[in-house]
Amino acid sequence: MAIQKGVLAVILIALVVLAAYAIYTQMGSKEVATETLERAIIYVIDGTGRNVTVKLPVERVVSLNSGITELLYALNCGDKIIGRDALSTFPPQVLEKRVVGGSSYDPNVELIVELQPDLVLADDMLFYNQEALTKIEKAGIPVIMENTSNVTRIKAIITNLGIILDSKSRAQEIVSFIEFYENLVAERVRGIPPDKKPLVYIEWYTAWQSFAKGSAGDKIIFDAGGINIAAEIDQPAPILSPEFVVGKNPDIILRMAPSEAKGNVTAFKAVRDEILARPELKTVKAVKSEKVYVYDPILLEGVRYPAGLLYWAKCFHPEVFADIDPEAVHSQIMQKFLGMPLEGVYFYPSLPSTKPVGSPQSEISEKPVSVIDWQGVTVTLQAPAKTVISLSSGFTELIYALGCGDKLIGRDSYSKFPPDVLNKPVVAPHSYNPPLELILELKPDLLVSNTNLVYDNNETRRKLEEAGIAVYIDELSRPDRVKICIRNLGILLGVEAKAEEIINLIEGYESLVQRRLAGVKESDKPKVYLELFREWNTVAMGSVGHSLLEFVGAINIAADLPTPYPIVSPEYVVSKNPDVIIRMKMFWDPDFPTLWEKLMSRPELQGVSAVKNKRVYLYDPSITQGVMYPVGILYWAKWLYPDRFADVDPGAIHALLLQKYFGVTLDRVYVYP
Repeated sequence: MAIQKGVLAVILIALVVLAAYAIYTQMGSKEVATETLERAIIYVIDGTGRNVTVKLPVERVVSLNSGITELLYALNCGDKIIGRDALSTFPPQVLEKRVVGGSSYDPNVELIVELQPDLVLADDMLFYNQEALTKIEKAGIPVIMENTSNVTRIKAIITNLGIILDSKSRAQEIVSFIEFYENLVAERVRGIPPDKKPLVYIEWYTAWQSFAKGSAGDKIIFDAGGINIAAEIDQPAPILSPEFVVGKNPDIILRMAPSEAKGNVTAFKAVRDEILARPELKTVKAVKSEKVYVYDPILLEGVRYPAGLLYWAKCFHPEVFADIDPEAVHSQIMQKFLGMPLEGVYFYPSLPSTKPVGSPQSEISEKPVSVIDWQGVTVTLQAPAKTVISLSSGFTELIYALGCGDKLIGRDSYSKFPPDVLNKPVVAPHSYNPPLELILELKPDLLVSNTNLVYDNNETRRKLEEAGIAVYIDELSRPDRVKICIRNLGILLGVEAKAEEIINLIEGYESLVQRRLAGVKESDKPKVYLELFREWNTVAMGSVGHSLLEFVGAINIAADLPTPYPIVSPEYVVSKNPDVIIRMKMFWDPDFPTLWEKLMSRPELQGVSAVKNKRVYLYDPSITQGVMYPVGILYWAKWLYPDRFADVDPGAIHALLLQKYFGVTLDRVYVYP
């Protein structure tokens, strides 16, 4: 369907069904919505453009499409399936479910109605069987039709199903995974000139039938850095003449494997051999160079879509994607989202095996590397650093997140996370005017620090550089520097791909916040008083805190004060009457509940809206820096706009990032309440 419908669906989901308890109810009563989940209703526009009303909770689902079935299991919702179509045979546990139709086009309506599901999920072939569709809906069963092969909608499909099936965190995890690889491919092909992009002929199940304008295949060829020879034909699946294909002389041929060839390498080879042997194609570049590939279409559907995109991208640009192993990514998807090993053939012939993206050892080169730091100083190493000292807890965390903890040979006393860092020697109490004896003795290739190292002057930096130690200075606490710092440190440590992975993840969450806040009127933005680690110490324009407040859609009550970190009077705060108060919690403060009670009980604040409505929040500043920066912005955004972010669980995302990058669990409090 048209891209505009996909966008509209996302908007409706974002604005109408953010809360698991629903925004609208059948009776139109807020009390009913919060009182009983059974009576909550959400509205969705599906892939065919139909408005569908779904009652929550959805506990019983019939799936009439194998791609949707697989996606339900990836969302950890396989237990909700009570019926399936005959083509839904994976994962193996679905075989225990009752067959209620051959496909979406020919469902057993009587059996479906008898089972009384809360929802039927199908592809758009059911749209062409209006009699069956009408009977199911007349029985009071909502029907959502989606194609998991439609890559323009796949993230919206996953997000919508996550909301409908109460699996929002898992849906966000899958969407973030997809977005990472989409962004990785887009970044790498962006600068490739058209004359370096291969001409691609893609063939469907039948000889000479291709994909053209408006098709998923055409979009993926473009996204992967190729040029579809049939792109200008104004129908999605045209049958081409052999003369047309020969005239275009494609560099690469992609052929979809028929269903009977599934998993069978001999059958895949036979399909390829048939193309290589076609007399009409003997002069075509792709055949002469044997750049003919057969693929299982499941690679381009649902949760597996990143694997298919990577296969095609590596086919088209093997040098640009030399460090990418699509099969390894596919295996990761199977294990991570479906709990299954990767078995059988999905792409033939195999592409050269390489280490997965983000594997630090796959990226180390001996070439000189150079970046520009916060001070505008060009930092150059003759090869990526093998040893590093960090005088900043934020940089220490980032070094571990980049998979380079083994390179760290010294730290400051504030660097206490992750736990492994406690085994590293403390070389200085902090970054301000540090003693240099031990640092010079260890002689690292690189020292990283925040700007306190040069707070008064550049003398410390000069001495280190004279001793042959490269010095990189930056501020991970600044939103405008977070991604720059990550990218630069990735270059200096020789792990650029891992750095880009983290950056893409951050950008995914930034985009989520921006999408949710799109259209908020200035008059609807909450007024916020942000307090630092001292009473009445706040932030104004030019400060880190002000930038964060702006990003999450807040009006900073102190924005116009003349200094970035002013001390204000209680009377000033009361006169501004903030809707929300956010307070930084430092390690020397009392515990979270005690600090919160102390703040809530300040006599001067008793008449302020934030205190009266108990919209007062505490946070550990570590969640607004470096790799954890997305956690901070999601907490702040949810505090300010609870309805718009009702389906977002910042704590779950925090736990995910801690496990993903540090291998630890979320075992202490970072926000309160």
